[in-house]
Amino acid sequence: MNMVKVYLAQQNVGVDPCVRPQRRVFEYWRLSDMKRFALLLAVAMSMGCFAQMAGAYEFWGIDLGKAYYEGGEHITFDGVSSSHAGYSVGGYKYTRVDSVWSGPYAAASPGADYSRASTLSDAMGLFFRADKDAARFAIITGSKLGGATTPEMGTGTRRFGPGDLMINNGSATYGVGMRKDGLAWALDAASTNPEHQVIRPDGSYDDMHARDTGTLGDIEVNPEWARMGNAALEAGSDLASAFFKSGSGTAIGSAEVDFASTGVSLSGVGINIYTVSVPWTALRFSWDNYSFDVSWRPDCGNDIIDGSFTASRESWVKPIASLVPTSEGAMPSSVPEPSSVLALLAGTSCFGAIRLLRRC
Repeated sequence: MNMVKVYLAQQNVGVDPCVRPQRRVFEYWRLSDMKRFALLLAVAMSMGCFAQMAGAYEFWGIDLGKAYYEGGEHITFDGVSSSHAGYSVGGYKYTRVDSVWSGPYAAASPGADYSRASTLSDAMGLFFRADKDAARFAIITGSKLGGATTPEMGTGTRRFGPGDLMINNGSATYGVGMRKDGLAWALDAASTNPEHQVIRPDGSYDDMHARDTGTLGDIEVNPEWARMGNAALEAGSDLASAFFKSGSGTAIGSAEVDFASTGVSLSGVGINIYTVSVPWTALRFSWDNYSFDVSWRPDCGNDIIDGSFTASRESWVKPIASLVPTSEGAMPSSVPEPSSVLALLAGTSCFGAIRLLRRC
């Protein structure tokens, strides 16, 4: 039988530091049953925690990753319940939130046969939390801030990018800008190809340069909306209001918009996250009293993710003390996540196992 050996360096107090310390050998099978169990548990749990963290991206206490399900890799979100974030998901083809899979969801246009192009347009998740100073949103998508060419769709070097965030409270529509300047679109300003045009929600054509000016961080009330290069949508489609034209509404303030690559990829496309913080003062709501619909699309209108979020002051009075909002306005978790408990146990097990070995 092969033996597993663990080597520990002896402390050499008062010994010439240039002399290489001696090593004593601990033979795994000479440890007591309890000590062997502790060592194996520590190793196994540590490996499990490392495996869980590999390939994941964390935001708001939520771990974004991917897992194999129903014949393919799909997006996953763990820790959502304990984060107390509101959310809406719909990434192709299935999406897991905590331990529950949902779907199937349709592929973003142009369809599953164009897996890369479809993933670039896929609106996978929308998350929301109410902090005291701002409404905070996280959008998970394949769409990059710098845009992406999609030659497999026959569009050459024209670039598709993110659309803008739309917030609707029933009486007004707020456009929250998420687009940067300088995305080449109108390679031929005289083109009559409907797939190369900018199209209004009613189906009429807008100026070819309506998207040229970026909106990143701008907030406007009741702006004009449009989409790019998707002539197949019916007039009035929810997909059609993909971005707002800069300066077409009333400017009321600015939002903080951050973009990052998550390091997770599907169909060879990197998954990205946009985090958007919109001051309550700009929205004319308060953190404990609001009701609105929010939606996001890529600028081509190929997909959509939307949700409705509501809170009233009464709803914040009724919860038990452990669920009262924090000073930041977020709802704290009174129960540790299972992954946090595992990580803690793994760490303490490791320390315990090391102490046991040192005593042998």
